[in-house]
Amino acid sequence: MADNAGKVYEQMKNLLSKVSVLTAIGFAALLVATPATAETSLLRADIPFAFVAGDVSLPAGQYVFKMTGQFGVLQFWSQQDTKIEHVYLKPGFVLREDANVAEGKLIFRQYGNTYVLNGVWGPDSREGRVLKTSKTEIELAKESAAPPATVSVGSMNR
Repeated sequence: MADNAGKVYEQMKNLLSKVSVLTAIGFAALLVATPATAETSLLRADIPFAFVAGDVSLPAGQYVFKMTGQFGVLQFWSQQDTKIEHVYLKPGFVLREDANVAEGKLIFRQYGNTYVLNGVWGPDSREGRVLKTSKTEIELAKESAAPPATVSVGSMNR
């Protein structure tokens, strides 16, 4: 009888081990599959002033912004230049204050004559993302006596 109990114990132990491995594989598959469904949003905007994004200074012009939620990165490029730049986004979302969600928008902080890209809202979305504060913006804020003004630029298309 003791031999039989030992065999049953070993069989149960093996079964639990297999179930644990299969459960872990299932969870891993879910984690890998989740980023593939994350939303990517494109926004085109004509920015009428030179600006800073992250620690990169850019001229005025037409830009395309690609927000990929899965990585917390905002990619963008000038329509005159194909070099892709990127900045990192803070975790989480910020809700739009205005009701016009059909149009995407960019938010800039203005320190004197310098505009710093601060946030992006894709078309048809109330949820936006805020950029991580760059070294450049920290220096501008230290040098500025007044709080920055906020400037909004709407998208050119939906």
